[in-house]
Amino acid sequence: MNYTQLVECLFRFGQLKNLSAIARITLLSLFHQWKLKGCPETFQMPLNAISEQINASRPTILAAIKHIEKTKIINIKRGGPRVPNTYKVMVKVMVKELNINGVMLGCLGKATLHPSIYTNNNNINKDKNKTSNNSNSYNNSLITKQKRNDNSPKKKLSVWQLTEIKKVCEQELKDLKVNGFEDAWGFHYDKKDIPKVKELKQKLKKINKQIMEADS
Repeated sequence: MNYTQLVECLFRFGQLKNLSAIARITLLSLFHQWKLKGCPETFQMPLNAISEQINASRPTILAAIKHIEKTKIINIKRGGPRVPNTYKVMVKVMVKELNINGVMLGCLGKATLHPSIYTNNNNINKDKNKTSNNSNSYNNSLITKQKRNDNSPKKKLSVWQLTEIKKVCEQELKDLKVNGFEDAWGFHYDKKDIPKVKELKQKLKKINKQIMEADS
């Protein structure tokens, strides 16, 4: 799953679960860290890091994390006074919840998620295909609509969504600066990070254009 697709699904999940604005931004921040670390099974992120990233107080973030935890999209093993929480992303929960509520998941694909997510779903998907002909008219119309939408233009993101994606991309560029250095000729990113930097800058250019078009 590329970055934009992940953020789009997170926005849908946040709306579905009626998360508060701060909880949605906290969720984006956690998934951003997870993605940045290479999508590990578990990862840590100090509360101070979340606080600096989204400009919110620790008590506010703690309340948001409790709200997020109730949705079961993230499992949390709480640390001590000087030990950050350990988080486990449960993408399978998000996929299941969005499927249950009939949300189109064209942006999700097997090649974009952890293989383990689909280990237990293969038989379920086969059963769904076998029983699709006996499902009610609503489900049949939903499947037909999804097929028709494969070639249809993607729904445009709102200015707010684009702005949040922009913030995350800018933060990711900022994080990559840790590996770089500065000399008399200016700042230089680490060689291994240059392809990612180019990708992020191109994405930011595209997002800025979309924001301008949306405002016009």
